Amino acid sequence: MKKLTTTKFALLTSTLFAISNSAYASQPFVSFDAFVQPFIQASENPQPKEVVISKRVVKLPVEISATRVKLSQADYSVPVVKVLVPELAAVTLLDHRNTGEGAPCLATSQTRQPHDVIQNHPRIEEVEMTIYLVKNLSPNVVENSCDVSLTEHIDTVIRGFHFSHDRYLSVGVRQLADCQ
Repeated sequence: MKKLTTTKFALLTSTLFAISNSAYASQPFVSFDAFVQPFIQASENPQPKEVVISKRVVKLPVEISATRVKLSQADYSVPVVKVLVPELAAVTLLDHRNTGEGAPCLATSQTRQPHDVIQNHPRIEEVEMTIYLVKNLSPNVVENSCDVSLTEHIDTVIRGFHFSHDRYLSVGVRQLADCQ
């Protein structure tokens, strides 16, 4: 058994004291082992898991110009360079349009200057994009449940810059046994 430090012992006793003076005080006595078992199980909780359920490559026309490549902070914590790609709407399941944008978009953090992407050479280029659909599984041993969500991830390179975009959709909660 591990040695309890003075700090850990003080934290444990103060927690137990707080519990004994709370709503739990009216509950029947539960042994310490029974009380901590859910927390131990939670610490042994299976790790979240991602399963790629679909991967496809599409070629789309991308207008590389000052009207479609811009610096924007819409739906991001910091400004990023985005390229608007209206044709993404037809080949994706989820909505990749950011708030206030005129079309679905992809973003890069490799530059803060749209002209680095445009390179004084605006034109429309056929760009290969990879679209992934990923099932996300988040087990919760304490609640005997599994949160399931779907991520749609788009990945591409435009003129040497990596662009991507993600959208998430909560699918629901399932039984822990289904978390595979």
